[in-house]
Amino acid sequence: HVFNVNRTSRHMTIGATTSSLTEQQNLISQIYLHSNFPVREVDLNRLVELTKDPSTETLIESARILQEEVPIRIARRIVALEGLPSTMLSHPSIEKLKAKLIQTFAKLKDAPPVVDQASEREYMILQQGVRDEHADMYNLLVDALIHSGENAENGTVTDIIDSFYSSRIGLRMLMDHHNAIKRQISSGSQLLGIIDNTLNPCEAIEDMIPDVRSCCESNFGLAPNIVLDGSHTEFQFSYVRDHVERIMYAILLNASRATAQHHLSTGVEENDDIAIPD
Repeated sequence: HVFNVNRTSRHMTIGATTSSLTEQQNLISQIYLHSNFPVREVDLNRLVELTKDPSTETLIESARILQEEVPIRIARRIVALEGLPSTMLSHPSIEKLKAKLIQTFAKLKDAPPVVDQASEREYMILQQGVRDEHADMYNLLVDALIHSGENAENGTVTDIIDSFYSSRIGLRMLMDHHNAIKRQISSGSQLLGIIDNTLNPCEAIEDMIPDVRSCCESNFGLAPNIVLDGSHTEFQFSYVRDHVERIMYAILLNASRATAQHHLSTGVEENDDIAIPD
C-alpha cells in the first residue's frame, strides 16, 4: 500500500492506491483503538523477570509481548503527532513520518502470531526491518521543527516529542532485551538480557574516554584530560550498560567541548583536566 497522510478537521484520512474506503476506515479505527490500550511499563524488574530462567519458552513469551506492545506504541505515536501545531503537522517531514508509522502499524497488526521458534524468528526479522526503516525518524522530527518556524520551547511540541522518544526508547529496550535473551540462551552469557548485574560505571567511563577525546580533538584541535577521582571506583550496580555509556558520553563531550572552547577563546594552550568525582 502507498499511504498519503493528511489532517482534515483533526482526523486522519488515508489515501491508498490499492485499498478500498472500508479498509482505510478500518485501519484508522484500529489505530485509534490501539492508541487507547494501556502500555506495559519497561523497568529493570520486569526485564529481569524474563531472564531468570532463559529458555525457548521465555523467548517466545518475550516475542509475544513485543507483538502485543509494538502496535500499541506505534498507534500512540501516530495519534500524538495529530496534536502538533498545524505548521509542523503539514510539513513534508511529518507527513513522511506519519506515513511510515501507519505502514508499520498495518504491517505489524497483520503479522502471524508467534507460537513457536520458527514464528519467533520470522517476527523478529520483520521487527528488525521495521527498526531499519525507522532509522531516520529523529532527522524527520528535527527537520520539521527547524523548517516549520515553530518555537522549540512550545510546551505542546516539547511534550509530544518527549513522549515520542520515550516510547521509542521503551521499544528499543524490549527489542534489545529480546535479542540479548537469545544470545544468553545460545552462549551462556552472565548478563540478564541487556542488564549487567555487576556494572562498574567507572570502567564504562574509562572505556569511552578515548572516543570522547578523539571527537573533541577532531572538532577543536585540542581536548582536556579526563580523570576519574574518588574512593569508590569499585562500585557496582544493576543497570543497562549502553544507557550509562550514552549518558556519560554526552556529559563528558559537553564538558570537553566547553573546556576546549574556553581555551580557544582565552588563548591558553595547555589543557585543563576534567575531574569526575565518585
